[in-house]
Amino acid sequence: MVILATLTMSACDNFLDITPTGKVIAETGDEYRALLTYEYKYFTKDRYMTTLRTDEMLMDKVKTSSTDLDAYLDLWRWKDDNPSPTTSYFSWRSYYHSVYIANYIIQNQKKIKEATVQEISQLVGEAYMMRAYCHFLLVNLYAEPYTHCTPSQTRGVPMLLEADVNAIPGSSSVETVYSQILSDLDNAEQYLNVEEWELGKNYRFNTISAQALRARTYLYMGRWSDALEASKDVLSVYNELEDMNNSTTLPNSYKAFSFK
Repeated sequence: MVILATLTMSACDNFLDITPTGKVIAETGDEYRALLTYEYKYFTKDRYMTTLRTDEMLMDKVKTSSTDLDAYLDLWRWKDDNPSPTTSYFSWRSYYHSVYIANYIIQNQKKIKEATVQEISQLVGEAYMMRAYCHFLLVNLYAEPYTHCTPSQTRGVPMLLEADVNAIPGSSSVETVYSQILSDLDNAEQYLNVEEWELGKNYRFNTISAQALRARTYLYMGRWSDALEASKDVLSVYNELEDMNNSTTLPNSYKAFSFK
């Protein structure tokens, strides 16, 4: 019976070690980088839809295209119960997918092969940045503003801090979420080591990114002096402005801005 049990457990281990057909389990630095690059490339772009629920947007059935009406009319009308099947939706799941990948990189950093210490460190720093950024966006999309509530008592959003597909995290307070964001930024600063990415890779977080997000986080927390100091650190590295009144470059162009 002991021998049979041993063989069975061994067979189970071997089964779990099998890589699914057509899939790659990340092992090398390039493979872990590919995981994060996917999140950069397909990062959800749903935040523009919040404008539909403000007084900045008017949907005129005569002037608005039928395509836009199908996608956004029920959002504009706040019709959340039984909206049209063609209505666009907020992609909160995508944020947590990005957080999961970030957690996976952080947890497995010591297992990454075929990469230098500096490359692994930079990758982990970007993962901390991704987790902080996603939680920052989530808490501002789905919870009350930090300065318009009692942060320690106001419900925030669930935080995902481990790469566990079975985890069902409960909602944390707004204060707790912001504290975690600042903690992740502290960790990111310890790992990030690339000051400037070459054109084409400058979508990636670099050494100044943590301070830039820290400035915005402090701003949203109403910590004005801290926001000012963090902003000064960023401006000391990059202080150029793009005049969008006369520019032909779109604001989201990767060629428009580069930290130097």
